[in-house]
This record gives sequence, structure tokens and C-alpha cells, in this order.
Amino acid sequence: MKHISWIVTLPLMLALVIFSLANRGDVSLDLWPFNKESIPPMPLFLPLLGALFIGLLIGGSVARLSGARIRRRARELRFDKAHLEREVIRLKRDVERAKDTASESSLAALPPSASNGSGRGRSLPAATAGR
Repeated sequence: MKHISWIVTLPLMLALVIFSLANRGDVSLDLWPFNKESIPPMPLFLPLLGALFIGLLIGGSVARLSGARIRRRARELRFDKAHLEREVIRLKRDVERAKDTASESSLAALPPSASNGSGRGRSLPAATAGR
């Protein structure tokens, strides 16, 4: 994207330089409510580039203000997303702790004969043990 920006910007800058060199003739501006002598004659490219710059500022300001609501909503959604991600991590940690606590309490609740090493979790009756 940065390369595309330079590909567009460099020819525009070159066109502005050529335009400025081609329009060096003096021009006098007449701004009606103001005194005529208050603005000295200047090269033609200065008022034209000045008007272009002022239009750029006004257009950028309008675009910035019109997108303010969308940017604010996007920022709120980013904060909500981060909050929910932290909440999911906390809940997963709580579930793991609950599983660990439940497994420890279930092992502690088993009678001592339940862990006989047979792998079944219960002891064999004494009559069938000798067979």
C-alpha cells in the first residue's frame, strides 16, 4: 500500500512543480470587502495552490467529522472484544480449577479398598479372590 501511495504522490508532486514553473506571472487579487492595496501582486500559482490547500483542509475536516461516529463505535467494539477475551480466559481458568477440585474431592471420597490396583476401582470379594 505504501508503494501505491508513492506511485500516486510522486507524479502529482511533479505536476505541481511544473504547474508552478509555468504560472509565474504576477496577478493581483481583488477581495471586495478588503482594501485593494492590502494584497500585493503575487505569482499566479500561489493563490491557486492556496485555494487547493484550503479545499483539501475543508474536505479532510468534513470527512474526519463524518466518520467520527463510526470510529467511536469501532473503538467501543475493540474494548468490548478485549474485555470478553479476558473474561473467556478467566472462565476457562475457573473451569480448570473446578475440575481439579472436583477430581481431588472425588479421590478423597473413595474408600481405601477402592484403590486396590486392579484398575476397576473396586475390590474383589474375598471368596472369588482365590480362584
